This record gives sequence, C-alpha cells and structure tokens, in this order.
Amino acid sequence: MEHKHLENTNYQVTGTLSHAMTKKSRITLDLAAERLDDNQAGTSTERYLTGVRFEHLAMEQLTLALDYRYTDVYSPDTDGETYTNNRITVELRKVFLI
Repeated sequence: MEHKHLENTNYQVTGTLSHAMTKKSRITLDLAAERLDDNQAGTSTERYLTGVRFEHLAMEQLTLALDYRYTDVYSPDTDGETYTNNRITVELRKVFLI
C-alpha cells in the first residue's frame, strides 16, 4: 500500500448525541473509533472510546455531573499497547460571578 512517505496515518470517526431531559438535566453520549498506523514500523493500533455524561443544574450557578468513560485499545503488533480502561468521575461545578 502506498502511504506517500508519511510516518503515521490516522483514521477517526466520532459522534456525540445530547438530549435535554428537563430544563435542568442533560445526558450526553460520546462514541469514537480510531485507527493509528505507524507506516515506518508497519504496526497499527485501534482505539474505541465511549462515554456517558449526566449533568443536572442543582441551583443557579451550581452543576452536578456524573461521567463514565470506557477506553479499549488494541494493537496486534505490540502487547504493551493493548489495554482497557474504565473511569468514573463525579463533578461539582460552581460558577462565581464577579
């Protein structure tokens, strides 16, 4: 395959879907698929990333959020680059107006 002498090639598809459940609550879904090719070494890595986020405006200028992220990375050529990751984040955000 001709890669025009590039060192790396990246293919990526992403998408986000957001829905306001109420005037104060929102849910967001993120999806991404990515393939990274190292043309010099002849290796490739595939990454799949998903996420779900729920936000609620508890009071004026105060937002509560719960976020979940899942990452799956696979490299058939390199064992050290194959892993999965789960991450949960709880967020409390306050905006101060001066």
